[in-house]
Amino acid sequence: MVQLDDKAVADTAGLFDVISRRRVGDEVKVHVDRGGPSGR
Repeated sequence: MVQLDDKAVADTAGLFDVISRRRVGDEVKVHVDRGGPSGR
């Protein structure tokens, strides 16, 4: 039972990690679109 609980916790942590990374990536895209290093 402990192994199943640990796996569930690991999966949940991984899911939050993916969500946080996507959120940061979206913010970076917004900054670039508004006129970043490309100069547009």
